[in-house]
Amino acid sequence: MESLNTGKKNIVPFPADFLLKLEREVYIFLSLTGGLTSRSILLSAFKHYVDPTSMLYSGKNSQDHLYMLFQNLRVVIRGLGKIGESEDIIILEEYKQNKSDLALLDKSDKYDVLLKRIKDCVDDSVLSILQKKKAT
Repeated sequence: MESLNTGKKNIVPFPADFLLKLEREVYIFLSLTGGLTSRSILLSAFKHYVDPTSMLYSGKNSQDHLYMLFQNLRVVIRGLGKIGESEDIIILEEYKQNKSDLALLDKSDKYDVLLKRIKDCVDDSVLSILQKKKAT
């Protein structure tokens, strides 16, 4: 958070883009390992990333890292598709409710395309969870 809020890049030991990339790798790792703790962390991350009023999007430098923030949301959604449970489907559907508000953060075509891809990831993740449920 501090990396997104400070206007000075030298105050924090690591720049925001490095930390966001590292966070993305952690989410990928958690998706691969699975388990209750991994799922809990991914759900918590999803709730922060899907909320357009989250502190993630209101930092002084958040706009500079918006693409990476949306990419992390996409990774979290894909992870939940791998390790999520049927009750997570309702939570994943929150993205569709918040998509238009997230789009207001930047109205460029680049973000519009990315947000549509994220919606597709939500649909794929829901399908994946449902298929896992059928298989058991």
